[in-house]
Amino acid sequence: MVLSQQGKMAVLPNEVVRQMRNGTSEVEGAARPRAADAGAQRQRAHAEVSFPGARALFVASVYGHLATFHLPYIRLLQAWGVRVDAAAAPDAARETVASVADRCFDVGMARSPFRIRNLLATARLWRIMRQEKYNLIHVHTPVASALGRVAGFLAGVPSVIYTAHGFHFYQGGPMKYWALYYPIERILAHCTDVIITINHEDYERAQGFCLRRGGRVVLVPGVGVDIGRFAKQVGSPLIRDRLGIPQEALVLLAVGEINLNKNYTELLKVVGMLTKDYPHLYALIVGDGPLKGSLQRLISRAGLGERVRLLGFRSDIPELLAASDLVVSFSKREGLPVSLIEAAAAGRPIIATDVRGNRDVVEQVGGELVPPGNAILAARAISELLADPERRRHLGEEASKRSIVFALSRPLKALTDIYRMELSRTSAHQASNQARSTR
Repeated sequence: MVLSQQGKMAVLPNEVVRQMRNGTSEVEGAARPRAADAGAQRQRAHAEVSFPGARALFVASVYGHLATFHLPYIRLLQAWGVRVDAAAAPDAARETVASVADRCFDVGMARSPFRIRNLLATARLWRIMRQEKYNLIHVHTPVASALGRVAGFLAGVPSVIYTAHGFHFYQGGPMKYWALYYPIERILAHCTDVIITINHEDYERAQGFCLRRGGRVVLVPGVGVDIGRFAKQVGSPLIRDRLGIPQEALVLLAVGEINLNKNYTELLKVVGMLTKDYPHLYALIVGDGPLKGSLQRLISRAGLGERVRLLGFRSDIPELLAASDLVVSFSKREGLPVSLIEAAAAGRPIIATDVRGNRDVVEQVGGELVPPGNAILAARAISELLADPERRRHLGEEASKRSIVFALSRPLKALTDIYRMELSRTSAHQASNQARSTR
């Protein structure tokens, strides 16, 4: 088991946390099974676990989040005979989730936590949970996780699991975030059985929360990445040709939703500073979001329309990484950025702001951290790396080797233990209740 007991709260032992920081597992040094043997062992382990008749619900703000990060975990539970449903606001990824989940419930949620719409969403989630009688719910994304936990508590769901993909309050964050979101998280912890954190700062913070009796906080290394998919770098000349980018150009790549937190205006400042020394420099921004239109206008006003390209949502991230020279992130905060893990797996050097989440990835795979909000220092770091192809190559090779610490197998193993423990507990509780009701 990955988990251990410590008072009322189960946490990863300090030794395991240290090993995760060092990129080793809790069994490092032991004889490792061959890949084929390990796969067979996992299949046997899954076959030995069975919870027929059990039900689970995944909740997120939009189906896109579930489709991007959580389908392997839905399939894991289904392999145990668990019926797994999903609840989220409909978007382009709904059909993808519907092809895997047993049933989808469309629940519209607003990003702002204080909209009337969210009261209606909470009521709908409560009705769904009361009707379906789930053994556990697993909630994700800030607003959906809050509404889901309130609904789960009111509906009497016996196990509530919450993955914090990055608390809105963080070291150096705005005081208004601390004043609003910190009390909410402390209160909702009373409705939660397991809080899964994906970076060390959130893990340490959450240990001060008071969970439901027997509840626990765990540290899991992200949602996992298919490392092999990004290690195969093919198609770079073709991608550049399709984008109209010269083969000799230097290309920066940034991946993520276009919102205030991703801080793409900083990238525009940096590109503007570097174009004189690097006339063939291009920056590609992959992602959609509420600020895409305003960002495009800023690009035009800065005269960077030829140099900065907004590519929107893309499914060919491995190919785009292969076509890039350097991956950058200017985020103000992160949970554990998958985009940087994918960059490392693809052997691309990283320059990122020194904030929670970015720091956790760069400390593991290498790269450079720059102070947030300092475009001059960021431009200097990028310029030095662009001018040194040998150093870029070395950083990329090291990142590719070390990215294995974020492989899907690690969080999948941790979630296997968590789900098994919670389903065993709730199944035993329900069996006891049924026995008492028949007396």
